Amino acid sequence: MTINCMKNEIRNLINLFKSIDMSIFTWDIAGFNNYDNYIERLLTKYGRCAFFIFNNELLCTPFDYTDQLDYMQRPTKINCYVYNHGVVTIPISKCVILYSRDNDITDLAIIKSYVHRLIDVYSTLDAQLVHARKPLLIISDNYDSKSINNFIADINSNRPAIPIRNRNFEIQTINTNVNYVGSELLNTYVNLKNELLMYLGVYANNTVKTERVTTAETTNDNTFTSLVLYNKSKNRENACVNIKKLFNINASITNNIYEIETDLLDNALNAQISRLGGGVK
Repeated sequence: MTINCMKNEIRNLINLFKSIDMSIFTWDIAGFNNYDNYIERLLTKYGRCAFFIFNNELLCTPFDYTDQLDYMQRPTKINCYVYNHGVVTIPISKCVILYSRDNDITDLAIIKSYVHRLIDVYSTLDAQLVHARKPLLIISDNYDSKSINNFIADINSNRPAIPIRNRNFEIQTINTNVNYVGSELLNTYVNLKNELLMYLGVYANNTVKTERVTTAETTNDNTFTSLVLYNKSKNRENACVNIKKLFNINASITNNIYEIETDLLDNALNAQISRLGGGVK
């Protein structure tokens, strides 16, 4: 797989998981144009955002804390980044701060970490399939017409044997006994993918369907996912309450996740992953 191909697949998978993450919640704020699920885009990328009134309009933007602290060493102001207006400093008392989850880890950082590992697994699987095609080597003097490019082409075209020149032998066959670990790699991919979904707050199957999963394992995974989803939902609901209190603007969210049909999700993921194949390049 070429470097450009790998970069494309990484970008495609990151965008796919970002879309999943941004679709978990839907916002409804009176008078606020939440186009293209703008609020969730901010939360996925930055992990936090701030609501405030600017030029008599409710805005939601990324922000950073200033170095101005109160007597308990808490920030008293934030710097918000308003399009076409640059940095706008807002007192903490005049804004509503929302964290996607109760830590500083962004969902995008989690997604990128797991996507790179998913790509590594499928790149390894791709190489494993190539090496497993031709476990039989033939050593012979009749290899003068073969170039290294022809040799690689033989591998990719499923030739039944590979001729190799060696003047010390008239003919000899060697079985390389390449171990096939594709099933283990596929199982690793599924588990990584489901771990990522759990961290995002999406319910998923625990392992590939051919492996038995205990009720306790399923319950533990679903409990973890439920806690992540509860934490995210609680923070957003509190923000809605504070928006109403501070700005007298009605705000609400809809939790779109009860349980995603994992088979449908797998189809979307595998459609991206399937483009990883192609043998030696």
